[in-house]
Amino acid sequence: MNKIKSMMKEYPVINGYIIICLVCLVTNMVTFGAFNNYVLALPGTLISIPCISYKLVTYIFGHSGIQHFLNNMLMLVLTGPTVEKRIGSKKLIICMLITAIATGIVNGILFKTGLVGASGVVYMLIMMMLLTGRSVKQLRDIFKYPFSLIAMVYYFGSEIISAFVVNDNISHFAHLFGGICGVIMAIVINKRGSVQ
Repeated sequence: MNKIKSMMKEYPVINGYIIICLVCLVTNMVTFGAFNNYVLALPGTLISIPCISYKLVTYIFGHSGIQHFLNNMLMLVLTGPTVEKRIGSKKLIICMLITAIATGIVNGILFKTGLVGASGVVYMLIMMMLLTGRSVKQLRDIFKYPFSLIAMVYYFGSEIISAFVVNDNISHFAHLFGGICGVIMAIVINKRGSVQ
C-alpha cells in the first residue's frame, strides 16, 4: 500500500490521468457507448466546436474499448513517468492540454472525423521523453546514427501517409500532430532550461 501511495505522490498527473481514463472507460461500457458519444468524444466538424468547446479536452479521457485503452495506457506508463519527473507535474498538465486542444482544432479544420482517446498525448510523451533533458549536442548526436534517422522518417512518413490515405478508424493525424507538439514543446522546455 505504501508503494502505491508513493507512486501516486511521485507521478500524480500520469496516475491521475490513468484513473480518470479507466473510470471513463467503465462508464462508457456501462452506458453502451453513450458516455463517449454525448460527453467525451470530439465531433469531426469544426462548426460544432464553439458549442462544445469542453470536448477539446474531454476526448483525451475516452477510449473506444478495452484494447484501445490498454494500448494507450501501456505507452503512457512507459513514457509518462520519465517526462513528469523531468519537466514537473504543472508543465506536464500544460503540455497535455496544449496538445489536446491544438490536435482537436487542427483535426476539425482538416478532417470530418471525430476524436476519442489518448493517442495524441501518448505520442507527445514519446517525443518529449526522447528529447527533453538533453543538451543541443546530445540532440545533434541522435541524428548521427542512421537508425535514428530511419526510425524518425519511418514514423513521420507512415503517419503522414496513414493520416490522409488509410481509413481504419484510427486517428493517425492525432499520432502525428501529438508527436509534432511533443517535439516543439521539448525544444521550448530545453531552451528555457526548465527541465528539473
